Amino acid sequence: MKHILFDLDGTLIDSAPTILSCFARVLEKRGMHPKCELTHSLIGPPLIETLRRISGIDDPEILQGLADNFKRYYDEVGHL
Repeated sequence: MKHILFDLDGTLIDSAPTILSCFARVLEKRGMHPKCELTHSLIGPPLIETLRRISGIDDPEILQGLADNFKRYYDEVGHL
């Protein structure tokens, strides 16, 4: 066997707390507050769609900035 694949997210680890924390952090960094409660129900849809929902913003540039910050922060702390 050459490769082994692990589905960590939700299978071997519970990443929901980190994902929700990252959502809160990227909004906070822009001085924003979530427009809805940050719950497990937000996890699953595409990132931009979720960020649009929780921020109330439709501007593609701002949403992309939020997504970039989310990915950066998740890469820093997501494995902890």
